Amino acid sequence: MGCCASHDGPAKAKDPPRPVTHPPSKRRIIYEPAKGVRPPPRPRERAASRLAASMSLEDCDTLNSSYVTGGTLNESFRSAGSLGRRARGSGAGMLSPFEVDMFHELVKCRKDPKGYASYVMNMLEEAVVDDGDDPEGGGAYFVAPDVTTVDPDASDWLPLPAALPLARYPLAEGRAAYEDCLRFLLYEAKPVEKAPYSVSAALQRAAAAHREDCSRHNLTGHVGSAKTTLDERICKHGAWKVGIAENLCYGAAAPRDAVIRMLVDDGVANRRRRNTIFNEHMAYLGISCGGHPSEGSQCVVVFAGSIDEPPEKVHQE
Repeated sequence: MGCCASHDGPAKAKDPPRPVTHPPSKRRIIYEPAKGVRPPPRPRERAASRLAASMSLEDCDTLNSSYVTGGTLNESFRSAGSLGRRARGSGAGMLSPFEVDMFHELVKCRKDPKGYASYVMNMLEEAVVDDGDDPEGGGAYFVAPDVTTVDPDASDWLPLPAALPLARYPLAEGRAAYEDCLRFLLYEAKPVEKAPYSVSAALQRAAAAHREDCSRHNLTGHVGSAKTTLDERICKHGAWKVGIAENLCYGAAAPRDAVIRMLVDDGVANRRRRNTIFNEHMAYLGISCGGHPSEGSQCVVVFAGSIDEPPEKVHQE
């Protein structure tokens, strides 16, 4: 038999505990949400999640928890201050503040695609307009700061002025391209944690050479004025391995604007620029951004899986 407790005499019933009350003047109600429970979304957050109504509750919560609210349209194109941080790699010292911000936007996007979806949602809600029913609208377009109003040869082109006039940029796919980008970031994109980007001096020089060439001759595309290709531009400064790629963006007013345009990849069926950003084998890059005579601005991002540079130029920060 098991052990049991012994006692003397019959058990006595205990008096019920007396409730603790406070004088009416000292009573108060304190709302403390349970750990991990978010407060009800604000009206703007509810509006932002309308598009994501078909998404899972977990994904919608992730989207809204990092949603960017407030500010003017010009301010919505600005990056969240990353100027105080340093890029990694041998070419990091060659980056301008604009390019440093863009580097961190790319890293942030690769590491946290679901969180980055909030910025795409912000652009979709604020800047994408579908005037298909308006005979003068000409279909869907993207409202963004007009960088063509900035002198491309000005020495203080970067950073851009805080406020710029707005312009319409036609969209080939309209809102569908942004919705497709959201689905990719929330459901398909896998975070790239083990292969963070490093800035390569060789790739940085290759990107700068192409941007300056295009600006000088008012060109767009991947082929230079002397019919140079990406492979030729990189091989002048180093030997690449694994693979190479080049992303171009025109007319962007801010680093985040440029990265989102690459992710959306409007009008490109295979979403090549988006897939390049999330290619885990692309571990090195070079970035060059500046003015362009007809497009207003241009950003050239060159990627490589591996790059061999002269020994004196290689170091890791």
